[in-house]
Amino acid sequence: ALRSIAKSKGLSYRHESAVMDGVPIFSFWERIMPGAKLLRVEGVLNATTNMIMSRMELEGETFEEALAVAQRDGIAEADPSNDIDGIDATFKLVALCNVLMGQKIRPNDVKREGIRNITPKMIQEAKAEGTRYRLVCSAERLDDDRGSVDARVELRRVKLESPFAALQGASSAVVFVTDVLGPVTLTSTDPTTKDTAYGLLSDSLIALSDAQ
Repeated sequence: ALRSIAKSKGLSYRHESAVMDGVPIFSFWERIMPGAKLLRVEGVLNATTNMIMSRMELEGETFEEALAVAQRDGIAEADPSNDIDGIDATFKLVALCNVLMGQKIRPNDVKREGIRNITPKMIQEAKAEGTRYRLVCSAERLDDDRGSVDARVELRRVKLESPFAALQGASSAVVFVTDVLGPVTLTSTDPTTKDTAYGLLSDSLIALSDAQ
């Protein structure tokens, strides 16, 4: 709705830092891949959950210990519910669906799972079988008359060759699957506030360029 209002007034509504800090997800799709149709998008989009599971695997910490480190480092909020229950990831997936896939879904339309119940035993069992747990956001176009999508946030085991398995700490990634190219992956490695600030700067520069 805000994008439509802005467009009707000849203005630019930009929100690059809403997902993956300053990584140019929205402008990449808008400006670098014109004419392509997004068939599926997948991503690890929440830094807190990825950091917790990384530490549980690599440092042998419990869920509570890893969460405490994430809170100490300013990655997790004092009340981490939005992160560990998959709510933050859901909001980000909704943004990707609505902006990049032309949908009008709401958070309640997303099948949501968090990581609250993950245990060190689960982490080690996955590791022994050559996989890693990641909280994966995904949306895929359905073959129906409405052009709808199946959107979900789920705790998933991924194979070690997956780009998501390589993500450690607060890193994140998104994969685009289109009708014209193979999978295209964008990655953010341990972002800081500088990354977020760049997203705001890039939005400002693009808006200024569009206005000329």
